[in-house]
Amino acid sequence: MSVAADAAAYPKGARVSARIGSNVGCPTYRSERIDSHHRIDTFRSGSWVMNRWLSGSARRLDEQGAARTFVWTGGEEGTKVLAYFTLAPHRVTSMSGSEYSIPAVLLARLALDLSIQGRGLGSQLLVDALERASYALGRSARGVIVVDAVNREAAGFYEHFGFRQVAGNPFRLYRSASDVARSLGVA
Repeated sequence: MSVAADAAAYPKGARVSARIGSNVGCPTYRSERIDSHHRIDTFRSGSWVMNRWLSGSARRLDEQGAARTFVWTGGEEGTKVLAYFTLAPHRVTSMSGSEYSIPAVLLARLALDLSIQGRGLGSQLLVDALERASYALGRSARGVIVVDAVNREAAGFYEHFGFRQVAGNPFRLYRSASDVARSLGVA
């Protein structure tokens, strides 16, 4: 799946057809920026925090430009949200207090609906998010993608995909943009 869209400027209503789960007999999902036509009322991830974020904050923050939420849709009319992730601009500054900072993208949320969990789609959702984050950073060698994991299980998921813990905070993880670009084959 190849998604060439700037996470910070991806136009509302534009659609990217990412055939996710495109093996014969597998359903396909569309990856697109959240909009008012998306049905979020039935989304259930098993985490109240993730469900509440989608229903209470995702559209508002997207409209304000503070973050971009992308959804996977499915169902007959193609509007039912089955997965989502949220990206936000971020900066990582030096712990020493110097003026040094590097551009970053915060992967603020990533969740699958219970109806599609257990099928290996979490890794594909992460790839979708990393492609968009990498594009937003300009596939620069100078940048990082940061994650705040909601729990130890989530931290382990990100570590499995090459993220490393920030010293002193096991739930904040990062991966360099250049490493992500190499992994995606775009470096």
